[in-house]
Parts: sequence; C-alpha cells; structure tokens
Amino acid sequence: MADAPADLAARFQELAEEVDRTIKEVDRLDPSAREAALTMKAALERFHKVGLTAIVTALKQDPRGKELLFDLVDRPEVRALLSLHGLIRMPDTPPAAPPPTPASPVIPLASLRARPADGWIQGPAADEILDTRPFRLEVRDTSVVLVRAGSRVQAFRNECAHQGLPIDGGILDRESGTLTCPWHGFRFDCATGECLTAPHVQLESVPVRVEDGVVFVQVV
Repeated sequence: MADAPADLAARFQELAEEVDRTIKEVDRLDPSAREAALTMKAALERFHKVGLTAIVTALKQDPRGKELLFDLVDRPEVRALLSLHGLIRMPDTPPAAPPPTPASPVIPLASLRARPADGWIQGPAADEILDTRPFRLEVRDTSVVLVRAGSRVQAFRNECAHQGLPIDGGILDRESGTLTCPWHGFRFDCATGECLTAPHVQLESVPVRVEDGVVFVQVV
C-alpha cells in the first residue's frame, strides 16, 4: 500500500534532518577524510543530476508530462530535489499571500471601445501601467494582465503557466524585470513571459501596442 501524503511528508522531514546531521558529522572529520567524503557527495550529485535532467526534459516535451511535472513541483520533496540540482530556480523570498480581491487596477469591458478597422481594443493610458504592480483588463470574457518591461508595455493572459491561476496579484520587481506569481512563487520575465522557475514554459502573450500614449490590446 502506498504511503499517505502525510506519511510521505513526515518521512521527507526525517530524511532532511538526517542529511543535516550527516553534513555536521562530515564537517568534524579530519581534512583528508572530509575531502574524500565531499568528493564522493559531488560525484553522486552529478550522477543523479544526469538522470533527473533526462526525466525533466522528457516530461517537458509532452503536454501531459509538462502538466504532471508542474503537479510534482508542488510537492516539497520533489521541489527540494530539483532545486538542489539546479533544475528549477526558487524565488529568493516567499511569495505574498494571494489577495482576497485583485490587487491590480481593473478596467471593465464596458469602458473599452473596439477599433472596427482591425479589432484592436483600447485600454488604459500607457502612463497608468507602472513598474510596481500589474494592471488587469477584462476583455471579451478574457482576463489580460499588463506589465511594464523597461520602457515597453507587455500583455499576457492573466493565467500563471503553472496552474492557470490569476497572476495580476503578483509581485513586480523593477530591478530584475520579473513578475512573481502570488500563488506558488513562480517567476516570469516581464519582457518575454518566460518562466524563470521552470524554464521553457511561458505566459501566453497577447498582442499589444501603444499609440499616442494609449494602450491597445487584441484578444481573439
């Protein structure tokens, strides 16, 4: 019978504590013995990384596998293992708790107007898009998040590439040019939408342009 999630979590905690104790014991060895132990540890980690890289690469190449990979990353034991080997990058600080209501400004559909010639829809003034927080638009039953990447405005569907949850309540970092999802801490490049936590996964881009200081988006 498979272990229950609670049993696995307890076992993971026990193993983590065992690793900590072992590292402390290695630190107390004489220099030559400590060097040999650390060399063996590094060799084992390189060996494991090759296999784990092959598994992660194969999962990413199949949509079903990609979905499974995201589910697995939510498990602390898997997240810790992949992070240890540099296969995912975790945020430097924990994400903020998801707000009960959207933290970003919202423009409802009723306040937008379509441009009949080409289907572009008028949004906010460009100077309303700040580099301190995302800006949310509701366009044709589609939620769009606008972010500033340097001097440019970028638009994405308001869905985290991890679990499809709204990302407009996330944290913008103007120095790194990243948007951190408020739900599980996945980080995205504001300029490209690429996920920096799980590379090769992206936010879905929405066509956007700025004319005469006004933002226009196009949602199919």
